[in-house]
Amino acid sequence: MRPLRIAQSLADNSIMAGTLPLHIDRLDHDGANSVTAEYAVSMGGAKDGVGTVLLGKPKGLSALKGFLRGLDVATAEIETACRAITKEPHYEIRHANVTPAILQRLRL
Repeated sequence: MRPLRIAQSLADNSIMAGTLPLHIDRLDHDGANSVTAEYAVSMGGAKDGVGTVLLGKPKGLSALKGFLRGLDVATAEIETACRAITKEPHYEIRHANVTPAILQRLRL
């Protein structure tokens, strides 16, 4: 049996599609260089990771910006998120419009 992909699940369930929180976590909480740090980007659920779906783990601030652009996050929100994540280990974009088409483009 083939696993159901996230994009197909969202397409099949219109209640799940739409705006969801995006969580960005800097994985090296010890204050390492955030420019070269690894980040975890997840959607949905709570800040503590319960109920979230991991979308990707970009390495470096430039890769994080590119990943967020791929999710069609607004440029101003990307800049705000990148400034915040260099100071704090977690940042939430409260209302990201994650569509099945975006997830399919990311092969999720």
